Amino acid sequence: MVNTSPPRPDSPPPAPDNGGDPLARLLFGQLKGRPVVDVVHVYRALQARFGNEPDDEERTWCTDALRLCREEQGSCSKPRYDSWWRSLDDRSEWPSSNVVRRVFGSWVDARAAVDTTGLFDASTRTLRRAATFTADGIVRSIQAWVDWLGTDALTRRLTRDDFLAWCRARRPDPAFAHLELPVNKHPIKRNLGGWVPALRHAGVLEQSERNASHVARTFAAMSDAQMAQLLVEAHAHWGRVPSQSDYSEGLRTGQLAVPGLVLPPVSAIVNRFGGWLAAWVRAGVLSELDAQRRRDCRSEAISDDFARRELNRAIDEHGTDISRSRYVTWRSLHIERHGKNAGTPPSDAWLRGRWGSFEKARDAAIAERGATP
Repeated sequence: MVNTSPPRPDSPPPAPDNGGDPLARLLFGQLKGRPVVDVVHVYRALQARFGNEPDDEERTWCTDALRLCREEQGSCSKPRYDSWWRSLDDRSEWPSSNVVRRVFGSWVDARAAVDTTGLFDASTRTLRRAATFTADGIVRSIQAWVDWLGTDALTRRLTRDDFLAWCRARRPDPAFAHLELPVNKHPIKRNLGGWVPALRHAGVLEQSERNASHVARTFAAMSDAQMAQLLVEAHAHWGRVPSQSDYSEGLRTGQLAVPGLVLPPVSAIVNRFGGWLAAWVRAGVLSELDAQRRRDCRSEAISDDFARRELNRAIDEHGTDISRSRYVTWRSLHIERHGKNAGTPPSDAWLRGRWGSFEKARDAAIAERGATP
């Protein structure tokens, strides 16, 4: 197609052979007179896209990696594969998702190559399962979820996020294979028009609204002392003061459930006491000094050195051109593995507040890397 020896930025652009690809010759002809770096950029893009066809050994390598990921993660979707690949001690042992996508042409084709369930249709490059969701099937799944909740369904608001989390957790379980379990909102909206109509079709909308109204009235009727006492009893059971996000997630998943207690949502606590940490101070669990230290831990106490050091850790994994979205994903994986604590990398919002933009924060970290002997 084109010359296989890579050009140097300081050398003239490579001239295609007489027997080269006519399209390549035409393309390079259009670049005549452009800076060399532009020609080199186009050359490398062509070489990466068309220069090397994957051999059988490379395809087998990628296929084995996808199968191993599916065995360990329950799925070989791209997010699951990226998470699995980053957790490897030796990443050179298996290909990255970019390599897999290059070998197969697309991620759908890659998954179709290892599919044993017939869910994929490589000819139309779509998931067959997306087309198999029906209104009746989703309604049956909602009813199964409500039955699974048992008495808890009588005291909590039935939210879409809780239902989808339940579906995601049970899709790998063969006992639930007869149910149509959506993992995002689109099948619900497409087949039933939204979450509220879905609850209405399942016959549980009035119950959900009644529960939400009852919970709101229950906590509104509580005195400050009664709500503070709930926090004291919950703290005695947990042995710690969770963050707002941990608390919300714990209530949603049941991980922070306390036998015999119905805990208020974050919004009720914050509205009552004026703040999350202020509530725990009012309950006597934290002192004013402890609360201030916690506030400082995620604000002023995050030193510039700490922020740059964490950014450089992310850069070590993803390169100096790491994007803000890539950093957010990297930070989320860190929290998923280690939880939130004093060593949690700063959020992108904190970095933007400190340096003005994520790019400036990244440049500051790279500059410090270059200045370190």
